[in-house]
Amino acid sequence: MEELMNRISGKSIEYPGCMQDIKELIGGTSKDNYYYCIVYILLLKEQIINIPETERDRTEFEDVFRRLKVHAKTIAGEEWGSMIDNSTYTIYKEEKSEENRVEILINLVIETLIRTSTADMERQVDAYLQEEINDPRTETKTQKNVSQDVIEEILCNLTKLSDRDVKGQVGIVTPLLSEEHIPIILKYLKSLSKVILLSLYLNNKPVYDALQKEFIRKESSNDLIALVDFPEIDIDGLLSRLYKSSSVFKTLDIIIKTRLIHRDKIVSTVIEYIKTGSRTKSIHFIRENLECFLGIIPEIGLGCEEVLLLAERNKVLLNHAFKMMAEIKSEMKDKKRKPVNSQKKEKRLSNLISALASELSNGTDTEIVNFIVPSHEIDADMLSKVCIGLFKAKQPSDTVKEVLSELVTEDTTTSFVFTVMPYLKDVQKYKLMGKYLVDDVSLSLFTRIIKKPEDIFIYAHTLDTDTGNRIIQLCFTKPEIFTDRILSVAIEEMSKMEVLPILFMETVRNSLKLFSNMKPFLVNLIKREWSRLFRNNQNELIILLESIGMPATEILLSIDEDHFMIILNESHTLKKRMTEYLIKHRCIYRISIRHS
Repeated sequence: MEELMNRISGKSIEYPGCMQDIKELIGGTSKDNYYYCIVYILLLKEQIINIPETERDRTEFEDVFRRLKVHAKTIAGEEWGSMIDNSTYTIYKEEKSEENRVEILINLVIETLIRTSTADMERQVDAYLQEEINDPRTETKTQKNVSQDVIEEILCNLTKLSDRDVKGQVGIVTPLLSEEHIPIILKYLKSLSKVILLSLYLNNKPVYDALQKEFIRKESSNDLIALVDFPEIDIDGLLSRLYKSSSVFKTLDIIIKTRLIHRDKIVSTVIEYIKTGSRTKSIHFIRENLECFLGIIPEIGLGCEEVLLLAERNKVLLNHAFKMMAEIKSEMKDKKRKPVNSQKKEKRLSNLISALASELSNGTDTEIVNFIVPSHEIDADMLSKVCIGLFKAKQPSDTVKEVLSELVTEDTTTSFVFTVMPYLKDVQKYKLMGKYLVDDVSLSLFTRIIKKPEDIFIYAHTLDTDTGNRIIQLCFTKPEIFTDRILSVAIEEMSKMEVLPILFMETVRNSLKLFSNMKPFLVNLIKREWSRLFRNNQNELIILLESIGMPATEILLSIDEDHFMIILNESHTLKKRMTEYLIKHRCIYRISIRHS
């Protein structure tokens, strides 16, 4: 609005600009700032408007001016009604008539000099000038010298009147005030602030400016809050007080919220002030007015703890805090830049991660996702630490889980994968085994995440041969986890598959080596699944039968004669055992006959 007022301060106004200004004024004023309409109407009365000489343009301008008057009467008090109704404007033709009147005056003076005496001439000029002075467009108010006692008595009496009566009378008083009355005005300013300040601003601007300057200079920092009642604020004068007392922040807090025109200047001043002034109060002020500073937080030079404090109001700042933490971590890893007090740095970083996770847990699903995705690109390892604290405080929603499932398929780190794996679907957990189950540590983590060890063992048999064999061998190194019962369950489940896994026979053989007590179970399994085992891999089956020992003869005696002969022809060991078995049982048969 101040810019709009400045545009009308010229001697003449162009028609299109004036039309636009009036429409902007109608749309931008209300009961809270109605005085802009009053000032504009008063200033418009003193200007010359250059309207094109067409009936349409004049009618259109008259309609807009009428709308301005109706709007002003609606939002202003009743005391302004008469002034608004009588308000007018001057068009360009009247300017020409002014020039003609000057020419008439010059001609009159010349004629008077020739025809009349000096006394008569003075009377003629005075008469014309008196007419000019009475012209409302050129009328000026002369300052009357009123004693301070009288002014104080008047102001004192005004404080005793109702608000309505004060508004009606204050316009008579303010033109009488001068700079010598400022101490008295300050005395009664608290009681008459809004009314007398607006009237001074409209009717006695020099005294208004001097009053504000003295008010800023003299009043205590706590009392400066009354400055918000001034129609036009000397923001530079107020900001200069900030370096003397940080209490000025209370006043600035109101101004930055209600007077948007001063926002940029306040922001730039606070950014400079924070370098040398009260940092705590500056951070508090920024926090309370974060929307004004949000876009420039990275440029202010705040510490990570301070950014986390501000993030309580807007979770977007957590992304900036994470970047700062990544820089701290980078400094700690860089041997050339590694700080002397590295232990303190590590503890600080740990505390920052905990604080960030705690703050993030208060956010919405959207805020959490908007933090996780960009942070994963910056430092997935550090993000995993944040997620540990975050998911401890708040279980991830389905939306967050979906984002996590996408991130683990990208280029990421092992720590991040194992951090988020408990929250993934089982199918995806199994898919991650091939890449991330590589050693004892990862096996231990997988067995914690996948509750049934036999599921890990079974899924390993569905992977490619090299990967599956690596995982299976790791499982065999943990007999305390993959017990004979677990292996028996897994082998039984795999035997029910339509197609036996390639590594099935090797697994059965290694299980027997690890747990000899599994022999009866395996003998029954081989008998039951003989046809498939024989058809798929005779060599592996023969090796398995050889490893079973003498119970293999029981299996051989239960199979088809054709298969029996093939096995004996292929395996000298099994043939020898079978011969020994038959000889032994024939002797036993003979002995039993003798005894009978």
